[in-house]
Amino acid sequence: MILPKRSRRQPTFRTVWATLDRAALRQEEADKRFNERLDRMAEQLDRMAEQRKEADQRFDEQRKEADQRFDEQRKEADQRFDEQRKEADQRFDEQRKEADKRFDEQFDRMAEQQREVDKRLDRMARQQEETQKALGQLSNRLGQIVEHIMAPNLKEKFAAFGYCFSQMAADFYINDARHGIALEIDAFLENGDCAVAVEVKVKPNIDDVNRHIKRMEKLRTYADTRHDRRQFYGAIAGTVITQMVKEYVLDQGLYLIEPSGEDVVVVPPHGLPKAW
Repeated sequence: MILPKRSRRQPTFRTVWATLDRAALRQEEADKRFNERLDRMAEQLDRMAEQRKEADQRFDEQRKEADQRFDEQRKEADQRFDEQRKEADQRFDEQRKEADKRFDEQFDRMAEQQREVDKRLDRMARQQEETQKALGQLSNRLGQIVEHIMAPNLKEKFAAFGYCFSQMAADFYINDARHGIALEIDAFLENGDCAVAVEVKVKPNIDDVNRHIKRMEKLRTYADTRHDRRQFYGAIAGTVITQMVKEYVLDQGLYLIEPSGEDVVVVPPHGLPKAW
């Protein structure tokens, strides 16, 4: 069985208008509440603006006070710095004066010491001059020593080694400016075949021996420039000779001449004598 549909009630103008009135009332209340909220927000913004203004004013005052305190502190710091600088300058001046005084005193002492040193140097120079003079006199006498002590029997001493020297010269000089050769030989024994150059020292040393070897080389060069084909031998003579120097002389192929009692003795070198 089919039932008939229920009929829907149609709204009337009154019901619609009542609905609109209620909606308008609710909208008016919402607008009122919104406006009240806006008013409260505006009041809050005004209070915040006032608070910010007050905060800015307090900040400006605090900044001014801080600037004022900073200026005062800076002035005080500058004043203390000036006072400390003045005190430091004063102490520096006093220390500099004391240092200058000490320096002047030290300089005076050093000057006095220098005068004493100069005096001692002058005395030493005079002593050295006297020593050089004495050594010069001693050197001038070496030729006489060779001539008067060694010369009388030096030729026969070398004869024991097969040499027959016809002549002997003391203080033998060679000065060849053309070839740049200058020599001084204390004793020179020679013949037509060979010669012996003798270096005389009171107390010969290693350097004296080496210098005599160079002298022998120059003598050889000088002889070659004059076409002198003789062989040249070297000898070292001394009054006080250490054992080390003796061995060095003999090892270099040189003859050794040394005192023996009232006479002199000629010692041949180790092995064959060296010929230049």
